Amino acid sequence: MCVRLFSCKSNWNIPNQCIDFIAKMIRDATPIKSGLPKTYYDAKKCVSKWGLQSQRIDCCVDGRMLFYDNEYGKNDITLLKCKFCGKPRYQPRKTGTTTTKQVLVKLMFYFPLILRLQRMYA
Repeated sequence: MCVRLFSCKSNWNIPNQCIDFIAKMIRDATPIKSGLPKTYYDAKKCVSKWGLQSQRIDCCVDGRMLFYDNEYGKNDITLLKCKFCGKPRYQPRKTGTTTTKQVLVKLMFYFPLILRLQRMYA
């Protein structure tokens, strides 16, 4: 159930408070409440015990490029613009009257397949 809550959160960009509400609604609807998480925090603790880690990877706005270090020697993590379309990786956002902060334009989460298969068939 915890993994399905995380799947809903990532697929539809649901906020944490909504996940808390959905978890409470599921707990209220089922008679057996022992294995169900109460909040998003409880679900996150449950999944972290399984060792299912995720990696955050920066993306191009149009999805043409990933900014990450790979094992083939291409060091794209230092680039500030996409190689193919030239769009910027970061967008400036005002944090105060005179200060600006660089914020990622697009981000993806990568879940390694090998760890997931080991958990399924172990």
